[in-house]
Amino acid sequence: MGVPNRIDRTLSITFTDISITSSDGQIFAVNLSAAATLTDAINAINAVTTVNVTAQLDQDGAGIELIDNTAGVDALSVTQSGSSLPITGGIDLTLPSDDFTITASDVQTFRIDLSDAISVGDVIDLINTAAAGVVTIQLTDTGNGLELIDQTVGIGSLTITQSGGSQAAEYLGFLQLGQTQVVSLSDRLTSEDRNYLETDSVFNTLIRLRDALQNNDITAIERAVAKVDADIDRVTFARAEVGGRQQGLSLSQRGLEDEEIHFRSALSDEIDVDLVEAISQLMARQVSMEDSLRSSASLLQLSLFNFI
Repeated sequence: MGVPNRIDRTLSITFTDISITSSDGQIFAVNLSAAATLTDAINAINAVTTVNVTAQLDQDGAGIELIDNTAGVDALSVTQSGSSLPITGGIDLTLPSDDFTITASDVQTFRIDLSDAISVGDVIDLINTAAAGVVTIQLTDTGNGLELIDQTVGIGSLTITQSGGSQAAEYLGFLQLGQTQVVSLSDRLTSEDRNYLETDSVFNTLIRLRDALQNNDITAIERAVAKVDADIDRVTFARAEVGGRQQGLSLSQRGLEDEEIHFRSALSDEIDVDLVEAISQLMARQVSMEDSLRSSASLLQLSLFNFI
């Protein structure tokens, strides 16, 4: 059962037909009569299954690995038509554990796992590493979207296919809600701008929640509800901060008022006049001056005749 593999990557096949059944129940009949190498077998399988099931060399390069890119309740299975092949070996079947797959126009398929990505830069690095230059990704010239560029020339189309129900491609803006695959009509795929440049506020959160409820988008509703909780915490902290600052301002105001009273008192001691004391001193000096003037006047009226 299965496609035999050998170290020298050559095949000797008598019964050439196999049937591949994907997890969503699709059945693909593959004719391997023209296959002489593992590469021929891979191309024959991919030509029939297109993006639903992907055939590629295994990690050792000595076998074929089938990847089920569909989402269903059944298991991926392979059935041989005719009697069993008298050669040991087979196909390494693995269920998709990645977020999505990228298929270039020359039918090369790359599995993308973004579980270690934290930032957009990490996403770009992971995809560029996985695609090995066959397909490249970069930021768009405007906005915050991403742009996939197919560097190959083939009869197929640049395609992104969701794997295992992951919503990573949707969050990146390549897939719409409920969409599992997108096919480019050119050598480029551009994502929507999902990184909205908006201020975190309860009003924007309520707008997002309203739109999610209208679209019956459960995931978006959950995100909006989580943001509502964060907004409530932010408002509570803001009120506490404003209260603390107001209390600090009140203390500063009372301190300034006390300082003003102290400075006025000190200034009064240095500059202001005690009217009672000032008037008393003025009257005493005035009397003293008048007495001095009278004495001077009396002395000026004397002459030698006053002593004869």
